[in-house]
Amino acid sequence: MHETLTEGTLDDARDAGRLRAGIDDDVARKSKEHTALRTNLIDRHNLNTRQVRVLQYFHTNPEEFISTHSHQQINGVSGPTAANDIKRLVELGFLEKRRSGRTVRYFATGRLTTLFKA
Repeated sequence: MHETLTEGTLDDARDAGRLRAGIDDDVARKSKEHTALRTNLIDRHNLNTRQVRVLQYFHTNPEEFISTHSHQQINGVSGPTAANDIKRLVELGFLEKRRSGRTVRYFATGRLTTLFKA
């Protein structure tokens, strides 16, 4: 059951090593982009880490929504704190408020998607 190393298997191993190095480079680049974006959002727009996480959530889940209550529960903050977090994101134009009866939901806007473009 021992496999004999041939030129083909050595080439496959080299290809796998190059692929792994490429993946590692992509992960490092994305990590730097993520850190720069986070710093930009916190510094430029005066956002807190909870608000940044909301924007990141919408970046990966653009069709989803949040409510003040869900933001409150996920982050373990008071109702007024959750409302203020979301209110700031609406004021900046990153989220839009949609009401259906007594239910209020917040959705990502087109402005949010421009933050995440390279």
